[in-house]
Amino acid sequence: MKHAGELASGGMAAILGVDISTLDKVCAEASTPSESVQVANDNCPGQVVISGSKPAVERAMAGAKSVGAKRALPLAVSIAAHSALMAPIQQEWNEAVASANFSALQIQLLAMSMPCH
Repeated sequence: MKHAGELASGGMAAILGVDISTLDKVCAEASTPSESVQVANDNCPGQVVISGSKPAVERAMAGAKSVGAKRALPLAVSIAAHSALMAPIQQEWNEAVASANFSALQIQLLAMSMPCH
């Protein structure tokens, strides 16, 4: 992901109080052929993260506020994780995963659900 960020810098933002279908439309309107933004993470009800080129993220943050977002907060990251800007390193990622040595779990794995604030 760091390498993808070096090839095409981007950003992310947390949007509070807008549903995903509305945010998908906001992102589509904020995107251009050379600057895209998209929904990246559905963190919890009422909190969605968007990701893409910085100018498109900024336009989408403004668009989200115009459709009723309670807050639109830029995240302190220099990459556009979980977005189309990660595509240039897909082959590199595939090769890294293919070369990884996976084995059966040796300890029990437990998952906990944490509340989202």
